[in-house]
Amino acid sequence: MSDFSYIFNATPSYIDTIYEKYKNDPTSVEDGWRTFFEGFEFGADQKIDLSSLDAETLMSIKELQVVGLINGYRRRGHLLSKTNPVRERQDRNPRLNIEEFGLSKEDLTTKFKSGREIGLGETTLAKIVERLQHIYCRGIGLEYFYIDDKPKRRWLRQRLESFSDISADYGLS
Repeated sequence: MSDFSYIFNATPSYIDTIYEKYKNDPTSVEDGWRTFFEGFEFGADQKIDLSSLDAETLMSIKELQVVGLINGYRRRGHLLSKTNPVRERQDRNPRLNIEEFGLSKEDLTTKFKSGREIGLGETTLAKIVERLQHIYCRGIGLEYFYIDDKPKRRWLRQRLESFSDISADYGLS
């Protein structure tokens, strides 16, 4: 059970049942489940009061949230691609709104160093989102995060993100 595969093979209703059992008596569930639920509750209890943070720390957190947004597009942007010219794509709810990553409309004009991650350098969140949509949400949707080989995934990502530069330069978008 050290690989936690039992969690990935369980249905949500089964996990809910085990969790209810755990809440009533933590010793009534197997050690692996107990460890899982302890971590789950620990993570759920961690609330940060952002208003008490200094500007530098808050900006660091925002930078990480932007990196999360970038990775969200890399993982799920293909769900917004426009691959059918005849009709709109079914909404798969890829959860790529900036609010899903702890960002807000007010952040759109803020400059983030995280733009370097996609070849922009330090730029506004609005330009980062525009670039992500240009790369991942147009006429080709590339789903590549299922590939286990990390160098191959990185190679595909680099080609996709650099091809988007070329296509924009030559009016291919």
